[in-house]
Amino acid sequence: MNNNRDSQSNIARYLLLGSGIIFILSAVLYNEFLLALFDRNPPLEKATVEKLRLTQIYFLLSSVALISLSEGVRRISLLKSFVQKTLVTNMLLATLSVILPLFILEFSLRPFVKINPRAELNTTTIFVKDHELGWRLNPNAEGEWGGVVVKINGKGLRGPELDYTKPSNVERILYLGDSVTFGFKLESYEQAFPYLVEVVLEDRLGYEIETINAGVSGYAPWQEYIYLSKEGIKYEPDLVVVSFVLNDVTEKFGLIQFGGLGEGSQLERTAMTASDEFFSKTGIGYFTRKISARIRFGTDIQPGAQQKEVLDVESLAYYPYRPDVQRAWKITLEELGKIFDLCLERDFSVILVLFPYTFQFDNIDTLSTPQMVVSQYAFDNGIPVIDLLPILSEKVEDQGAKPEDYFLDVDHLSPVGHEIVSEIIADFIQKERLIVQEEER
Repeated sequence: MNNNRDSQSNIARYLLLGSGIIFILSAVLYNEFLLALFDRNPPLEKATVEKLRLTQIYFLLSSVALISLSEGVRRISLLKSFVQKTLVTNMLLATLSVILPLFILEFSLRPFVKINPRAELNTTTIFVKDHELGWRLNPNAEGEWGGVVVKINGKGLRGPELDYTKPSNVERILYLGDSVTFGFKLESYEQAFPYLVEVVLEDRLGYEIETINAGVSGYAPWQEYIYLSKEGIKYEPDLVVVSFVLNDVTEKFGLIQFGGLGEGSQLERTAMTASDEFFSKTGIGYFTRKISARIRFGTDIQPGAQQKEVLDVESLAYYPYRPDVQRAWKITLEELGKIFDLCLERDFSVILVLFPYTFQFDNIDTLSTPQMVVSQYAFDNGIPVIDLLPILSEKVEDQGAKPEDYFLDVDHLSPVGHEIVSEIIADFIQKERLIVQEEER
C-alpha cells in the first residue's frame, strides 16, 4: 500500500520536475536569434525583442516554481500526502498536459501581437464588423468619432433615413466615399458637402432632391462597389457621385484582405466584446484570427502589400513609376471600373470627384500625377470627372487664402471647404445636365 502511495507521489514529483525542465528549455530556446531564422525580414523590432526577454523571464520563473514544488513534494510530508491521492495525480497530469502547452504557446506568441495604442483610447460604437466589407456603420448607433458625436440612421448611414422606394417628382443622388464624404469631424451631417449640394440644387432647380450619403470612414472603391451592388441600388438613384481620395489607393494594403495584418482603424477603435478582446489581445486568439483570415482570403492576395518600401499617399505623387505604385493603381482602377460598369448597367448617371491632399498645393504641376492617372481612366471610360486640385488651388490664389483654410488636416475638408466643394459639384451637375430644371423635366 505504501509502495503504491510512494509511486503516486513520485509520479507527481516527476511531472512537476519535467514541466519545470520544459520551461527552462523554452526560456533557452526562445530568443531572437533562433526566431530570426523564421522571420522573412530580420532583425526583429526592438520592442518585440524586449517582449521576448520578458517572456524568457516568465518561463524561468515558472520553471523555478514547478521545480521548487517538485522538491517540496519530496521533502514536505503534507504536500507528499496530498499528491499521493490518485485523483490529485490524475488531475495534475491532465492539467499539465493541457495548461502547460497552452501557457507556453500563449506567451510565445504574445510578443508578436500588434495592438494599436489608439484602440485603448476613445473607443466608439458607430462601427460593426462586416463579413464582406470589413466594417460598416452600426444602424441606430450614436457615438464619438472625430471628436464629435455622430448619429447613424436605421439603414446604417449618416443623415436622414430614407425609404428604398423613390417618391415621384424627386431626384436622388447617392454619394459613395470615405471619411471626407462622411463628414469627418463635422458636428452635423448637414455640414457635409452631399447635403450642401442638395440645398444648392433645390434652390436652383425648384424641386426636391434627396441625398443618400453612403460615405463611410476608411472605405475604398472595393467596398463602395460592394455597398452599391448590395444596398445602394435599392435607392434607385438618378445620379451616383463617386468621391475619390488618394488614400483609396494605398490604405487597403494594410488590411488582411489585401495581404496586410490589420482590420482597419475603425474596428481598432470600436468598443470590443469579450470575444473581440480575446481575439485581439491574446496571442492564441490573435494568430487564430490571422490564420483564419489567410485561409479565407489566401496567402498572397496582393504581393504589393509585402513590399519593403512603404506605400503611402506621397509615393503616388513623387514615385508614380515605382512598381508597387503601378500595381496599386492597377488594382484600384479595376475597382473603380466595377462601380462605373454597375452604374451604366443600371442606367445610373455617374460622376467622379477627385479630392486632393494638402501637400499637393505646394506644386500642383509636379504633384498632380495621381489625379491625372484617375482622370485619364475616367475619360477613357466616358465618366465625367471633377478634379478639385486645380480648382481649389485657383481659389486659394484668387482669395489670398491658404489650403489650411479649406482643410482640417491633410485631406479632410473644413466646414468652409465643404461649402466650396458643394458649389463646385452643384455647378458641374447643372453644366453636365445630370439633373435638369423643373420646366425641363
